[in-house]
Amino acid sequence: MTTSDLVGLRIKTVRRQRGLSQAQLAHPELSDSYVSLIESGKRTPTPAVLELLAQKLDCSLSYLVNGVTAEQMNDIELGLGYARLALENGEVHEARTRFAELLADNNLAGLTALRQEAEYGLALATEATGDLSQAIEILRRLDAEELSADRHVEIALALCRCHRDKGDLVAAVEVGERILSGAVRPAWTDGLVELGATLLAAYWVRGDLLRARQFSAELLAAAELLGTPRATVAASWNAARVAESVGRGEEALALVERAYAIQSETGAPATWPDCAVPWRATTRGSTRRTPTS
Repeated sequence: MTTSDLVGLRIKTVRRQRGLSQAQLAHPELSDSYVSLIESGKRTPTPAVLELLAQKLDCSLSYLVNGVTAEQMNDIELGLGYARLALENGEVHEARTRFAELLADNNLAGLTALRQEAEYGLALATEATGDLSQAIEILRRLDAEELSADRHVEIALALCRCHRDKGDLVAAVEVGERILSGAVRPAWTDGLVELGATLLAAYWVRGDLLRARQFSAELLAAAELLGTPRATVAASWNAARVAESVGRGEEALALVERAYAIQSETGAPATWPDCAVPWRATTRGSTRRTPTS
C-alpha cells in the first residue's frame, strides 16, 4: 500500500470508530466527495487538511501520518537516542540490544526513516561486537532500499570497512569502486572522502601499491578542495600509510603530522576515523611506523 492509501485507511478507520459519516467529517470545510477520495487513497491531503481532519477526529496528527500516536513517536525517538548514546559510549552490546528491540516494535514498521536509522545503528553495533557477517547482511539489506544519497554513502563506507576487516578485499574494493569509480561520480563530500580512505586502505592491505599511490593523490586533492578537518584527516592518514610503504618516509611523516595538527587545532578527540588504522608517531626523521590496530 502507498502512503496515501495508509493515510486514507487510518482516516476511514477512526471516522467509523467515532460514528461519523463522510459528510459529517467533511462539513463545513470540505466536501464529502473529497473525503471519500482521501479515504480511498486517490487524493493526498495537504498538511493543513490533515491537521483539520485530526482535530475533527479527535486524534493526533502523528497517528494519521505515521500510524503511531504522539506518545508512541516520543517513545521511539527516545529509544533511538538511548541506543545511539550507548553506541557512542562504546557500550556496543547494550546498543545492539536496544536497536534490535526497537526494530521488533511493530510501531516502527511504518516509519521508514526511523526504521532505517535503527537498522543502520544495529549494523554498526553488530560490527562493533565483531559479528562482521551479520553486520554485512544487515547493511546489504538496507542498501537495497530507497535511501538518501548521504545514507547510501554511509552504508557503503560501513560495508567496505566490514568486508576489509573480514579479509574479503575483493568485496571491499567492489563496494568502494561502485560509488567512487562509476561513470558519474558524485561531488566530493566528507563522507565520500572517508569512503575513499577506506577503499585506499583496502588497496594497501591487498598490496596494490601502484593503484593505492595513484588514488591517494586523488584523495588528497579532494580533501584539499573540501578543506574540512574531517576530510583532511581521513585522506592524510591513509595516504601516509601508502607513502611509507613505497619508501617515501618524509612524505608519510609530513602527512601524519598534518593530521595530528588538525586534530589539535580543532579540539577534536585524539582518535582517528574508522577508515584508518592508526600508527604511533616516532621520532622526527624516522620512516618507521608501528600499527596500533
